[in-house]
Amino acid sequence: MKKWKIWLIIAIVFISGLIVGSAGTGFYMRQRVGGILHRGPGAVKEMVMKKLTAELGLTTDQQADVEQIVEGTQYKLMQLRAQYRPQLEAIVSAGITDMKAKLSPEQQKKLDALYEKAKLRWSMRKRLRQETR
Repeated sequence: MKKWKIWLIIAIVFISGLIVGSAGTGFYMRQRVGGILHRGPGAVKEMVMKKLTAELGLTTDQQADVEQIVEGTQYKLMQLRAQYRPQLEAIVSAGITDMKAKLSPEQQKKLDALYEKAKLRWSMRKRLRQETR
């Protein structure tokens, strides 16, 4: 077999490994992080507590105290998000309007559909967070 064929085979195997590894990592991250965020604050708190307990070697008493702090912090963050949500939505809406001025009518319709899908996902997440409180 000629040297260039060997190098070609090695390159193909290497590139295939990169593609499969990237796809696998992307899938894993979507499932793990997306799944945790989708399940709401309870799942996030659970993940944070597992990480802190393992990394810091928390005792049972410390776990109870830290869990209360984590819950309180999550609650404050949710309040802050709720407070600023109208401003965030106004900024995104203005951005969509600015984008539409640069697009064709067909592209505008597609952008509107994408934006509606995103708003639906956001409202579903908001409802889920409220249900898990």
